[in-house]
Amino acid sequence: MPRLCRIRLRFAPGVSALIRTRLMYLARWFEVTQNVEHEISVSVGPDSYVISDPSDREYRDRQGCFSYPTKREPGRIKVAGRQSIQEASLTLLHELVHYDRWRLGKTHGEVRVEREAVKLLIQAMR
Repeated sequence: MPRLCRIRLRFAPGVSALIRTRLMYLARWFEVTQNVEHEISVSVGPDSYVISDPSDREYRDRQGCFSYPTKREPGRIKVAGRQSIQEASLTLLHELVHYDRWRLGKTHGEVRVEREAVKLLIQAMR
């Protein structure tokens, strides 16, 4: 019996076909190569940034954000779709690395997460 996809992507109108194709590929690649144990909903919007928490100005101008899954809710990732294909790819993987480190119970500083995302992108594109 085929395994159901754990990472579900939704694209808003205005997100380019190239970005759609690349992010779908990366999500499936991440599922195959990593142990994705939770449902993760990925929303890719047409803007150049996402708002993770409207009350927190520090987090307003971001290219992506991740909220942890709960027993009732899937993990949620938001990715800004108005980026270069390389930036959008890195943003998705960066947020998926946050999920993976959370799943493993590890701390996750931004620099380390970004390095891991770059390594994963290089591996995925081979």
